[in-house]
Amino acid sequence: MNNKYFTFLIIISILVVCSISSCKTDNKQAVVPQVEQTKQGIAVPRADENFVRNLYNQVDQIDYIYTTFDFSMSISEPSAIKGNIATLSGLSIGTIPVDCKPVGRQMFMSKGEMLAEADLYFTQGCQFLVFMEKEKPASGSMFNQTGIDFYNQVFAQAQGVNQ
Repeated sequence: MNNKYFTFLIIISILVVCSISSCKTDNKQAVVPQVEQTKQGIAVPRADENFVRNLYNQVDQIDYIYTTFDFSMSISEPSAIKGNIATLSGLSIGTIPVDCKPVGRQMFMSKGEMLAEADLYFTQGCQFLVFMEKEKPASGSMFNQTGIDFYNQVFAQAQGVNQ
């Protein structure tokens, strides 16, 4: 009886570990854009269109943590998610100026799995999103006018709440 119980626990443990790690291996070699550090800042390549399109089609939740204000938010409404991802203009950031600092972080989720993380830059002259891989800039995009208007509204509301 004790031996059967032990075997049962081992099988359950393996299943739990497999479900946590998804028991899958991905042998695809990812093309990693080259990021270059210069005296002017970090040169970041433009976010790949296919990468952004996949986010647009797969993300079912976006979590936001704002570091300049003491708040966070989450959206799970499909039209709001698509609208948020559509605020990326596809224009290259070029080099992140050394005086630009992120004001928050966005996590793009699908079925509970994080597909991408990005640092949000939104100060004068710094209005873009930088996708991170292993806590290092990987690619990014400037915001279009809709994105600029959206974040202006978010931060205006946050300032009103914090006063």
